[in-house]
Amino acid sequence: MRAPCKLNRIALPIDDVGEQVLENILDNDTCIILGETGCGKSTQIPQICTRLQEPGQIAITQPRRVAAMSLAMRVADEMESEVGDKVGYRVRFEAKCDDNSNIVYMTDGMLLREAINDGFLSKYSVIIVDEAHERSLHTDVLLYTLRLAQKQRKQQDMNPLKIVIMSATMNADLFSQYFDNAPIYLIKGRTFPVEVFYAEALDGDGSDYVYNVLVTILQAHEREPITDDILVFLTGREEIELTAAKLKDVNQKLATKMAVYPLYAALKTTQQQKVFESAPEGERKVILATNIAETSLTIPGVRIVIDSGKVKQKTFTAGDGIDVLRVERISKAQAAQRAGRAGRESSGKCYRVYSTKDFERMKQSSVAEILRSNLSAVILELISMGLKNIKSIKLLEQPSAEMMESAERQLKGLGAIVDSKSGKKLHLTDDGKMMAKFPVEPPLSKVILSSSPLECTEEALTVIALLSSEELFLQSDEDSAHVTRRMVSSTEGDHVTMLNAFNLFKAEKKKKTSNNKYLTEWATQCGFNLRALVHAAKIRKQLREIATKEGMVLKSCGVDRERLRKSLAIGLFMNACEYDNQKNAYRLLLSPSTLVRIHPSSVLTRSRPTHIVFSQLLRTTDLYAKDVSVIDKSWVESSISEFKKRK
Repeated sequence: MRAPCKLNRIALPIDDVGEQVLENILDNDTCIILGETGCGKSTQIPQICTRLQEPGQIAITQPRRVAAMSLAMRVADEMESEVGDKVGYRVRFEAKCDDNSNIVYMTDGMLLREAINDGFLSKYSVIIVDEAHERSLHTDVLLYTLRLAQKQRKQQDMNPLKIVIMSATMNADLFSQYFDNAPIYLIKGRTFPVEVFYAEALDGDGSDYVYNVLVTILQAHEREPITDDILVFLTGREEIELTAAKLKDVNQKLATKMAVYPLYAALKTTQQQKVFESAPEGERKVILATNIAETSLTIPGVRIVIDSGKVKQKTFTAGDGIDVLRVERISKAQAAQRAGRAGRESSGKCYRVYSTKDFERMKQSSVAEILRSNLSAVILELISMGLKNIKSIKLLEQPSAEMMESAERQLKGLGAIVDSKSGKKLHLTDDGKMMAKFPVEPPLSKVILSSSPLECTEEALTVIALLSSEELFLQSDEDSAHVTRRMVSSTEGDHVTMLNAFNLFKAEKKKKTSNNKYLTEWATQCGFNLRALVHAAKIRKQLREIATKEGMVLKSCGVDRERLRKSLAIGLFMNACEYDNQKNAYRLLLSPSTLVRIHPSSVLTRSRPTHIVFSQLLRTTDLYAKDVSVIDKSWVESSISEFKKRK
């Protein structure tokens, strides 16, 4: 794949200091580079590093796959190369690079997975950690891994590992101290003044923020020059597609049209690239984005930012062992980043769809992901790398002992780890070694493992792939979509319903008349997200290859879907619930004080099965379980009983 066209690169602030940056990297094992967004650090510093002429590849990590892929395309274009040749990328379930690629952009999670098989990360001469200020879960763990690899390579007299930590804004001293007082180098960017406006009349809980954002878009479109493109920050795909649909309806009545482009992580690469193109003549570009547009990408033409003031994030509660996805207020630092996007090329405006009082209520900065996340996947990865005593790990910021113990309990409950005879160290079980091979959360990898003796691995792989993709079912008013939804719906729950939809997709693909156009029309009529199905098929292929390589026997349960539900219950036992007639809600078996309702999108929303498991919790007014399956309590009783003993 080649970048769309040869881009004429404009002069960047980094061009004036390229030699100094090179010297800084040459003279130090580790250096911290602070560069304002738009200075060119993400595209130019990897190219500068090629001049070091050290044996080995240059890796540059990003917290998000969108940024990794789009930056690889940009740099490949600048180096007049195919993507996958001199410059490539590697993200979860997708890669375009080989051992001869000079520069590889990748997500931080992918590099961390490489460290499981090669703790020295010996194929790399330079590793650049970009957007370090975001403090993603994998970034913090990666920094620990890199520091360890750098020291071990020195001790083993191997080729040295250069580490470059980069960010637009961050607590540079914290990073410097972590890497033995590494020097800090500042690259000044090119920023222009941004005028900030608040919606003072909206002081309150901001529950109608999507509607208020929509109104603000239309007002800005009416008042502002047509040459000024608009970047809108929302919290996720559903909000973005809802807003895009509303704008499409309004657009028909407008004299001056809007060219509306979505931007979120699960979007196809070709669609992501559209945000970098100019709008059609006489139209205004409006980009509806999640927080991936805060720092990772610089979008040309943006002069106006509309900030909802919200972000969707997952928070883990160690006490009851549940992950909850909810919409929350952004921090002041995030608000500043969002506003700054309007001032990259000229002076701009930021419309904050919240009041100054709401702004003052915001935290100064976001809580690092490692301090609010379920750490079971991280602990499993670290033990796979050879770490025996998780209490000895020294991270940039240390999670609470309760969070670490909760992760350890969960992994023991899943049968992934056991204590050593002394009780001071942790060891992987055979199941744990296998679970670490799959690039999914430990409960989902346990589902795959448990499916083998139940002879339903083919179905389990499909369901896990679908859960790792985006939302499968789209809202649709088409009669044909309602008919299809009823046809695939199962009284056994959402996981079996997903499986039925995927099997229908496979059958359509096999037809002689099947092509992209046909499948697009078919998916629209069915109310299916074709992108999710195609992506899930790729994920399934990779998971199946891993399972085959590890010697798993891959069998199908055919129409006996109870076996699939059993394997789901074994992996997701911590998410098992029992119906409470008096409360008309479900109680979590591991935390009976936690009340959960079935999400309205579930096929089980109108039924009341006695026991269920779910894949995801969403908090709005209540806690809602998404992706729900009916289970028998006997399938989880022993796991829950053993788990409670460890508390």
